[in-house]
Amino acid sequence: MHLPRPRLRRAVPLCLAACALLTGMASAGDAQETLQLVLYTPLNVDGAATTASTTLQLHNANAAALKYTLAIVNAQARNTNQAADWVVAFYGLDNKPAGPMLEGSAAAGQSFPIRVDLSHVVEAGESTAELQCNNVKIADLSLVKEQGLPFKVSLEGNPPEKPEIEFVKGSPLDLRWKNDDAMHYPISWEFFVKGKAVGGATIVGPNGSTKFTVTPRDGWFSLYQSFFKSEAVDGTVTVGYKPAGAVGAYPSKTIPIKARLSYYDPGVRDEVAMIAILVILAAGGIVSAYVNVDLVNRIKAISISKRVGQLARVIGEIGPQLNSQMRVSLLLERGRITETLPRRVLFTPETGAALAQSDADADALKVRVDLAAQISDAILREDHALNAGGVAPSLMDQVAKDLSAAQDLLKKSVLSPGELQKIQLALGGATNILDRIGQPDDDLEKALAARLQDLKARFTPAFLADATCIKIKAHAPIPFTLLDPGVSQAASQGERDANTRRLAVIADLVQMQSADARILECLSRQDFVSLQLAELLLMELKDGVSLNDLRAEIAANPPRVYFITDRDTVRPNTPILLKLMFNKWRYNRAAARRRIECTWDFGHNSLTEKGWEVYHYFPRAATYPAPYSITVTLTDIDHMAIAAPIPIVHTVKVSKPRGEGHAHRAVEVERWAVGFFVALVGLFAGAKDKILSLDTAGAVFALFLLGFGIDMAKNLLVSK
Repeated sequence: MHLPRPRLRRAVPLCLAACALLTGMASAGDAQETLQLVLYTPLNVDGAATTASTTLQLHNANAAALKYTLAIVNAQARNTNQAADWVVAFYGLDNKPAGPMLEGSAAAGQSFPIRVDLSHVVEAGESTAELQCNNVKIADLSLVKEQGLPFKVSLEGNPPEKPEIEFVKGSPLDLRWKNDDAMHYPISWEFFVKGKAVGGATIVGPNGSTKFTVTPRDGWFSLYQSFFKSEAVDGTVTVGYKPAGAVGAYPSKTIPIKARLSYYDPGVRDEVAMIAILVILAAGGIVSAYVNVDLVNRIKAISISKRVGQLARVIGEIGPQLNSQMRVSLLLERGRITETLPRRVLFTPETGAALAQSDADADALKVRVDLAAQISDAILREDHALNAGGVAPSLMDQVAKDLSAAQDLLKKSVLSPGELQKIQLALGGATNILDRIGQPDDDLEKALAARLQDLKARFTPAFLADATCIKIKAHAPIPFTLLDPGVSQAASQGERDANTRRLAVIADLVQMQSADARILECLSRQDFVSLQLAELLLMELKDGVSLNDLRAEIAANPPRVYFITDRDTVRPNTPILLKLMFNKWRYNRAAARRRIECTWDFGHNSLTEKGWEVYHYFPRAATYPAPYSITVTLTDIDHMAIAAPIPIVHTVKVSKPRGEGHAHRAVEVERWAVGFFVALVGLFAGAKDKILSLDTAGAVFALFLLGFGIDMAKNLLVSK
């Protein structure tokens, strides 16, 4: 802006300065100080009260009178840091209520009291508020409500007087505090269980419940004590009013609790405990089965095995004088009993029946072995009698016949009472003859008389005058003495028996017009073996098959012989009949065969057997089919080898044994297991509450005894 006149330019700054002075004076007149709070009576409120009153001592320090407006604002509970909903009532200098604000005027330098009443004071602890004058804070007021607090704080639970609380190791648990007061409480709490504590702090709201979290101490828990159920122990919870930063004694209480402590999650624990309970019950039942059934059966099995072992030694001592079929039958029966004896699982229902059968079989085998031993002894006695001489050949033949009949019956593994009686009769007859050696036999005497009469009828004068008869008589005159009536009765019964049989051979030779030198040589001797050989050679003459004929068959290349077995499929521990046969069928019935001895080598365990037909059994093998090479060697009765150009060999392939009923045994075990499990469940259901009321050791012991005494399990093991 441009001002051309100098006077005017000077007047403007003066005006502006005057305006500024006037403005400053006006401002100085408005700027007055507020009232000052000299003191106020303490605001200490009883815990049960909700009202408070104080007197504010105010002072106007201004040099002039002061208009004021008093108010109490921004009330806040320090426990909650939330607004305290006080209702404020000021009283004027005339002691009349003025409401939440007080307006008035104070003379310069005036001091005066103002009464203030507060209501709806519910929060515990310290609360603060601002005292304002003309919207300016002039002081902080403090209200304390801590003495005589009702502190109606409790722990929610059932029953209320002693809550039961389930704690799981490592799992925080949410609980709730119940506050029946209309105020917030900052509290501290401490759970005390098994001498170990865990604590914390929280703020509980008024007239309601507040959630808080407890993390239990690991030291509270024991796997042993809480294996079947939660361990129940008494504990306490101490809860007290504890404002932040406060020290000293404040309201508190101790609440008894029943703490149930679980090492694992109760759901998992109950499942594991159920399994463990069934296992312990089963263990008791199994031990009971072992003691009352399995162990008893094992003792029986051991006893039977010992008896069978003793019988095996007796069988081995009997010797080769018995025929091979009977010896093989006895050995196989011994092996069968041993094989069928239960070994592993001895508490199945079939075990008792199997042991009873094995026991009966062992008794039956003992009877057979005892009879076999008697037969063996009788054969030895027969041999001794023949070697001693002076015995009647016919009586020895009867002994051999009776013993052979007894052996034929005894080779059967199961004997009927009738067959057993026949064996005993045959053995008794042979033994009776052997016991009476040297004593006349009435039946034989009658037979000799009849035989001699027949011979005298054949040896007519014309027969005796035959050239062949004369030649034979010259080589063997003794038998002819029987034809003299005066001499025949003078000889012993044995001599008359032998010579009548020699006369029978001579009669046949004369009739055949044969004076075979070998037969004549045998007739000239007076021993029993020579008599048997003479009769055998006579049969050869009648057959028309000689020993040399059989030698020629064996010496052929290849030998004209073959093998026969009584079965196509050979299995372990099963008797098999083996025969060596000539290709020419009539040779197989020739008497000359009796002058050849066949020795069989079965290709295992250095076992050999003698005879044209033998019985044998093959053991179990590691792999199947198991081939065995059988070799036959031949010698004559003089023990001279009859050589074959190539070995006489036969191969037997032993097949895998048939199944022995394992599937049936498995079914029996399953049947027992199902019944046993049902019995266990029934036992547990009936005794569950009682068992679970015990501690772990007691429960284990009770469960074991309960399982041990289970009758149903033992009844299942008894074969009906």
